[in-house]
Amino acid sequence: LTRIPEAITISDKRVGLHLPDMFNFSASFVISQRFKDLIDEHEPDVHQLVPVTVELDTPDPRQEQYYSLWVMPVLEAATDKLGGIEPAAEGYPEWGMVEAAPRGPNDLAVLKEVIGNRCIWRDRQLYTRKREFFSDQFFEHMKRVGIDGWEIDAIWQEI
Repeated sequence: LTRIPEAITISDKRVGLHLPDMFNFSASFVISQRFKDLIDEHEPDVHQLVPVTVELDTPDPRQEQYYSLWVMPVLEAATDKLGGIEPAAEGYPEWGMVEAAPRGPNDLAVLKEVIGNRCIWRDRQLYTRKREFFSDQFFEHMKRVGIDGWEIDAIWQEI
């Protein structure tokens, strides 16, 4: 069980006066109202979005309403068809956990027929820090509207 804070204080000087639309905190993403609205437009009532106050500790301190995003659809979309994933080390649970082990830029893939129309999902097979995925189409929409703050690993492809 993960505790979700009611407030987060950001004092990192690199942030400056601008809070990003998305950042990692603990076990979830923290997203702005703008990013929440985009998710609600594409996948209403799918994900858990818990309100959290983000406090910016700068010479001009302020608070903004953000949300802790808990990605709810859990799929098994990652595939070894291109050779980029391997079984996890011995001793892990038997339900198919695998580790991403890319050998090149084109060997990690997710299956379009499993993803369907999903915009955001988690893959339960992957034992990695980053197992949340955005569809290519949703990611392009994020870029078009200027959602910022994300780190993207674009080595996965939809096949």
